Amino acid sequence: MSKEEKDKVDIKGIATVFNNVMFGMALIYDYGYFISHKLKKPTIENISFFGAILIGIPKAVENNFVVPMEMSGKTMKGYIFVTEEGHKSNKDLSYWIQLCLDFNPFAKSSKKK
Repeated sequence: MSKEEKDKVDIKGIATVFNNVMFGMALIYDYGYFISHKLKKPTIENISFFGAILIGIPKAVENNFVVPMEMSGKTMKGYIFVTEEGHKSNKDLSYWIQLCLDFNPFAKSSKKK
């Protein structure tokens, strides 16, 4: 990335957005977790998890490092592509890996062929 391109990117702003998005997503999920256990209704926890993702991911995609995933010119629904700039540091890569691992227990498995 050239110096001019780097100067155009507001790293502090992007970090603030991610911080706020992740905090908001964590709050939504935590409230759902505690309410589901209080009411003994585990589906509330799942709803809060997916609600947090539905609210948080569009905000995260607003940054310059995440774009909708495309294959053969078609946008793949439910997938994102993190550009090289978005996972250059170990901390950034760890963030995306952890996000995937957190989601994995809720993902539906593929049908066997």
